[in-house]
Amino acid sequence: MDVHFEYINKIFVTEAKRIDDNRAVDINAVALANEKIIAQSEVLASQVANINKQLDERIIVLEKIRYENEGRKGFSSPFLIIIASLIGGIIEYIVQKLIS
Repeated sequence: MDVHFEYINKIFVTEAKRIDDNRAVDINAVALANEKIIAQSEVLASQVANINKQLDERIIVLEKIRYENEGRKGFSSPFLIIIASLIGGIIEYIVQKLIS
C-alpha cells in the first residue's frame, strides 16, 4: 500500500512540476511580447513626431505663400480651403492608422 501512495505522490509532484514549467514558458512569452510592444510603440511615436514635424513645415510654407499672395491672384481662397481640407484628411488618416 505504501508503494502505491508513494507512486501517486510522485505523479502529483511530477504533474505540479510540469504545470510550473508551462507557467514559466508563458511568463517568458508574455515578457517577450511586452518588450516587442514597447519597441514598436517607440518606433511609432518617433514616426508620428516626424510626420507632425513635416506637416508643420508644410503648413508654414503654405501660410507663407498665402500671406505673400494676399492681395494678389496667386492662390484663391477656395484653393487654399481645398489644400487645408486635404491636409486635414491626411492627418486624420494617419491618426486612424496609428490608432488601429
